[in-house]
Amino acid sequence: MDTDFIDGISEEFATAIYTEMKLSLFDDIEPKTAIWLLQQFTRKTYSLDETMMMEGEVGNELFILLSGEAAIKVGGDTVHKFKKGAIIGESGLAKKTVRRTATVLAGSSKIQVLVLTREKLDDIKIAMPLIYAEICRNIADMTIEKLGFANDTIQRKIEETTVAKRKTVEATRELEHRNWLSRLAATLGFSQGQ
Repeated sequence: MDTDFIDGISEEFATAIYTEMKLSLFDDIEPKTAIWLLQQFTRKTYSLDETMMMEGEVGNELFILLSGEAAIKVGGDTVHKFKKGAIIGESGLAKKTVRRTATVLAGSSKIQVLVLTREKLDDIKIAMPLIYAEICRNIADMTIEKLGFANDTIQRKIEETTVAKRKTVEATRELEHRNWLSRLAATLGFSQGQ
């Protein structure tokens, strides 16, 4: 086996990814170590609408989107689309029993990802416990950031719903008022033509 390749990712390719993408997974990790970590990933390609992860399954992989777009579906509805450089499924590696909260599909004709398995992460934990701890902190930070994004999205939806309800109530009141005026006019013998 060529020493430049570990699981099919060359040091040159890993260096290019590290340099181009500035992935938050590797915050506070030395560049040389981050490049080595990237070499622990495998490369995988998905076709349009092919499932990367399924809602409800136990998460055993983390994905870095290298090209294309990934669609996130919850209950069958697309709720978000990830673009190049996105890290997907990280919370599934944070705890062994965490179930996926969404289904992720390839959202463009062909996407390419890097995949880190739980098994590889466990190997890193044994070989480099301090680096493993830093990766876990970075995963926690990413999860907190995504939760903040989800909270903001929910808050916007609540505000939109509140505004829509208010408009509906106002329209209903206006309609009831017009109906009342029409009934009053009819009772008093007025017609619209007079």
